[in-house]
Amino acid sequence: MIEELVEKANEELEQRPLVAIDHVLSAFRNNVNKQNSALLNLFFRAILKHLGGSFEDSSSNPIDNVFKKEFSEKQQLFVAVCLLRLLSVNDQAFKERGFRVKVFSLFDDVFSKKLYQILKIDIKQQTFEKENILKDLVTKIESDISTTISSFDNLEMLPNFRTRIMSSFNSISGKIIVGQFVPRELLELRLDEVFKGIEECLNATSPDIIQIFEKTERIIENYLLESDVCETYYCCHYLSVIANKCLKLLQKHFANSPFRKSADIVVEKYEKKYSLNIEGTKFSLRFIVNNKGPGFAFDVYFKIEDITDVIIEKKQIFLGNLEPGSLILEIPSSVDHATKNVMISGELSWSNFDKTKSKKEFIFEIDGQRADIDWDSLATEEIEPYSLQAVETKEELVGRNEILKQLIAQARSQNVGSSFIYGQKRVGKSSVVKTLKTSLMTLYPAEYSVVYFERGDFQHSEASATIGTLGRMVCEELQSDLRFGNIACPDFSSALAPLTEFIGTILRIAPNHKVILILDEFDELPIELYERGAVGDAFFGTLRSISGKLSFGVILVGSENMEHIMYFQGQALNKFNQIRLDYFDREKHWSDFQELVRKPVAKWFEVSDDAIISLYNQTAGNPFFTKLICGRLFKIMVERRDCHVTLAEVEEAIAYTLENDMGQNTVQHLWEDGIFEKGTNKEEIILTRRKVLLCLAEAYRQYKKSDRVTLQKLWKDNYRLDERVLEAQLKEFQNRQVLVEQNNHYDCKIPLFRDWLIEKGVSVLTASPGEDVLLALKKEEEKKRIQSGEIKDLAGKWNYRGVNIGADHIRAWLDQFGNHENQRLIFKILQKISFYSENNIRDKMKVAHGIVVRHFIERVEEKEKGKRKKSNILISYLDGIGKSGAYYAKIFADENEIYYQNIVERKEIKNVLSEKPDIQALVFIDDFVGTGNSACEYFKKLDQECGDTLKNTNLIIFFIVVSGFQESQMEIKGFLDKLSLPIKVHILDPLDESAKVFSDKSLIFTDQVDRHKALNICQQYGARLVKDAPLGYGDVQTTIVFADNCPNNSLPILWAESKEWKPLFKRQY
Repeated sequence: MIEELVEKANEELEQRPLVAIDHVLSAFRNNVNKQNSALLNLFFRAILKHLGGSFEDSSSNPIDNVFKKEFSEKQQLFVAVCLLRLLSVNDQAFKERGFRVKVFSLFDDVFSKKLYQILKIDIKQQTFEKENILKDLVTKIESDISTTISSFDNLEMLPNFRTRIMSSFNSISGKIIVGQFVPRELLELRLDEVFKGIEECLNATSPDIIQIFEKTERIIENYLLESDVCETYYCCHYLSVIANKCLKLLQKHFANSPFRKSADIVVEKYEKKYSLNIEGTKFSLRFIVNNKGPGFAFDVYFKIEDITDVIIEKKQIFLGNLEPGSLILEIPSSVDHATKNVMISGELSWSNFDKTKSKKEFIFEIDGQRADIDWDSLATEEIEPYSLQAVETKEELVGRNEILKQLIAQARSQNVGSSFIYGQKRVGKSSVVKTLKTSLMTLYPAEYSVVYFERGDFQHSEASATIGTLGRMVCEELQSDLRFGNIACPDFSSALAPLTEFIGTILRIAPNHKVILILDEFDELPIELYERGAVGDAFFGTLRSISGKLSFGVILVGSENMEHIMYFQGQALNKFNQIRLDYFDREKHWSDFQELVRKPVAKWFEVSDDAIISLYNQTAGNPFFTKLICGRLFKIMVERRDCHVTLAEVEEAIAYTLENDMGQNTVQHLWEDGIFEKGTNKEEIILTRRKVLLCLAEAYRQYKKSDRVTLQKLWKDNYRLDERVLEAQLKEFQNRQVLVEQNNHYDCKIPLFRDWLIEKGVSVLTASPGEDVLLALKKEEEKKRIQSGEIKDLAGKWNYRGVNIGADHIRAWLDQFGNHENQRLIFKILQKISFYSENNIRDKMKVAHGIVVRHFIERVEEKEKGKRKKSNILISYLDGIGKSGAYYAKIFADENEIYYQNIVERKEIKNVLSEKPDIQALVFIDDFVGTGNSACEYFKKLDQECGDTLKNTNLIIFFIVVSGFQESQMEIKGFLDKLSLPIKVHILDPLDESAKVFSDKSLIFTDQVDRHKALNICQQYGARLVKDAPLGYGDVQTTIVFADNCPNNSLPILWAESKEWKPLFKRQY
């Protein structure tokens, strides 16, 4: 067994040293109780072979070479991880004292910063103590990962599995250990692509799942291929196993997917009564087509075979493909002969996924509407059954009977008592108190004087004048009773107090007479009347005094400011009963809400339960908005001569109301009420509330949701105000029941108001006075500020590593540059980004293939005839697996139908060429060439490894780059000539000096002053990110970005990340 592993390690040593290391570790695991110097020697040879370069010195001891001080930190980390893995499988290898000292000295140097802290190892601890902790680390990591993978046995576990496995891979210890032996791209982007593909399949609910499944299957198969090519232990035992499990589970899920099963479709009667009693009447005949599932139905046809007394426009309708669920089918029709009901029969036919045919027959009796309605009178008499004005009689009052009974009982008691009625505007407060007045004066005219005033009846701009008019009008109203007509009206110029004496006189004349004073819109009087002070205290003292008399009651009615009044004058009102009127609650007041809708039209219309539910869902039981919609609904029904209201008619009325009937005046109170301030302070609060509502509208429009994070983002981006202001206003809107919150998601309590915000609210809120304050901090600053429209021109153009770079991303990135002038200069750079989408790259790969096959097109056609894919082109790349070159090599193969097996690393080229004599071309693919130094270094290694083979062959060899500088192309060509390597260099999109952002020939900054300012900004921020290359490696200064990665030659402000800096195109490798 050990000999076999050693043989495998020696075979892999030259080309795949990482795999050789794994074989040696397996051999050590099987030789656990022995020291084996030969194995150790082979182990270190493999390590040095992977490190490459001058470290591979065959004349010296590989063990000594491993501990060379000239290794970089990255190289030292790799050596240390290899030794740590060895320690976990065979600690006998560490018994020799000198070797042991070197190893743990290396561990101290490499692991003390991060790993020791996690493991709580003190660098001063004894070596044996460190060993006891470290030797179990790798085993624990491997065990945890293996356990997580083995537990993954169904796709329902995917979210949890994804979180757990990525946590293991992305932990500090996981990155340190596993990351050395697995291509980073496979661990991150590519694995994430697998998970996202599966999630897309699981969330698919339409026939498109077939295409989605096939796409995801290809992604996983490609991932499997790439992880298998790597062949390290971790790739094979972790990544390949994960991919295999995902593939099998996905295929099982697809095989069991309901849509593959047969559909079961039925046609159901739509509960609608039609106007069938008048010949020629046009209407839409409705049916419910319900696919009960579990499968999808394809090529669905609806056909009416027979129908009585009605002419239908179309007897057969093609419905296409139907997923499980229902739809309402409307067929234009007209009455042929007046009738009470109609018989309909027909059939529904469709194909199932397995191509079998199915059909269902149906037969219904359609009911007609009542025929006794005088539609002409309804149309001409301008009846308004849903008046928006306050009602005054019990017959008109709907849904507030309990409160009315409470107020009547209070008025009839020996001690009349007083009340404080409040709630949002337009919930029926005025109707309740007006009906109270009517009821008392109708039932007990001799016993009561009920005085009702709205604030407009007596209000003045000054508090004293308001008090004087109120006192005088109350007296005059009471004097209308002949018994009290001779009582002199006192002087109210200084206070309301004389009213007490006037009422006392009434009670002496008629001791059993009861007086009730109702003041409506009480909270809209001058604020001085409510505030603590001489005027306010005297005013409320009088109200308290007169309300304390047994036969005298006061009812104060107002909206949301009544709570503020209670705060200031609560002591004076502590004997008042508080009554809050709110929307109709579905659980408590459902019958009242139904009555609100049905009662006003009961003698004409029948309203279905679905219609009632739809109205409630749209208005949340708000009586004003319910009546607003119902008023429009009444007009629609009269115009059509249709007396059966169903869900369809309500939805139509809602849409019409939203578009035509909801002016600013219908919703204005939702942001202007409940403010107990005056003047400038009040206006500032109103403006802030408008901004919050604008944030909500933008969130709904852009994201279809308004969660806290989204609102905070919009608030910051659009208004630059403190988040605490937003939080305070959101809380205030909740308290006022304008908004509701659940799990940090905000919504309008009245869905109709939300729809209004989305459709009309933005234009109304921004067109109101104070627009400049609402939309800009300062006019001049706003001119410099990059407008949302400018950002929108860029937003969505860039899909970077699967993420659309949207307006929020761009705005957040720009904000990091501080003032508007800086942002404007940097925005010029952003506007000139050269972005290569995946589609662009694929197109470029086709162009690249064209360059290649031009040299041997006839041979290709002859050799490849009848083959599905090409095998005579070998593809390689300049960097390792998981880097950008490998990614483009894969796309090149994919677009040009070349076998993936023909993608090889540099170290495999020589062997593959010897094994495949039919190879005609070797193509090296890369994304970008900046200085050309990396390419020259790569070809130097290539020459060392297989230069003789390439120089003595008929192969046509290409180095093809998507984009790069022409001067660098010449440098590479010159270097290849020196090496005598017959490689043709092509740059598909060649660049010159004008592509450098800050060159004198820059296409971005033609103005020298702007160019220098922008240069200073980029150097300032770039130096914080990449100290030695603030304008990009090699001082290349480009703005090139690829869909998968951003070259490090581009400006670091675009791709570099730090704790203080979030790039727009974070570089991945």
